[in-house]
Amino acid sequence: MANTKWTGANVFRKLRDLYEFGLIVECLANALLPIGWSFLLLGSVLYLSTVLLLQLLEPHVHSETEVDSDIVRLYGGFGPCIYTLLLAISGGMPWQDLVQPLACLSESFTLTFVIYIFLVNFVVLNILAAVFVSYVARFVKKHHEQFVHDGQVQALSSAEQLRQVLQMDAEEHQGRMSARRLEKLLTQNDALMDKLELNISTALGIFKMLQRERSTHVDVDEFICSLVQVKGNPTGIHVVTMMYETKRIIHRIDALQEQLNVSLDTLLGEDP
Repeated sequence: MANTKWTGANVFRKLRDLYEFGLIVECLANALLPIGWSFLLLGSVLYLSTVLLLQLLEPHVHSETEVDSDIVRLYGGFGPCIYTLLLAISGGMPWQDLVQPLACLSESFTLTFVIYIFLVNFVVLNILAAVFVSYVARFVKKHHEQFVHDGQVQALSSAEQLRQVLQMDAEEHQGRMSARRLEKLLTQNDALMDKLELNISTALGIFKMLQRERSTHVDVDEFICSLVQVKGNPTGIHVVTMMYETKRIIHRIDALQEQLNVSLDTLLGEDP
């Protein structure tokens, strides 16, 4: 028995750690207030409808003619009347059967009952559902934004820790690091890579893209910035690729400009 309780507690703890399960629990807990107001509004509509119906039935009940037993059973007092109206809107009984005894008294009761059914089912209940769904959607959006924000904060914290580790090792190279040394440090600090949700091969691929031509080292800050951009964003790799292509083009333009300057100086120097 103890093992069963312990297993049940573990299962509940694991479920509570799940994002979707925690979201449902928090949503239900925070939706108690709008649910309460919804029931209060529905109860007010039922109360007012019951009072109105009893007022309309009073002349017929106190008349000298014999009252149908179904009317007494369904509408013979505040309690039975509000219970009958609740059955009509909740599907407990077909409302055609509930209005039939009233139709024997007057056709106006049928019209009144139809108006009541229409207003509650197509207006009040839909409004309550819309308010509840709107509240839940707003709460879920706020919760998701907070979840994303917490994830970003954690990612930035892990990236800063990794940056400090790499900077300490790259001080003698003026904040730059080679691919071989980077792979060794990332292997030693694989826990930080797990927090960033990146594997070592991806990090080395980003490192290679940031390498300039005829250069074996990459700036640590630039590498960490690229990791943060890629983390949690599948399109981030395209951003890093664009950065790499842009830098390579700029580097080639600079190299071409240097060649042109050298060629121009050579031509001017050979000019008589």
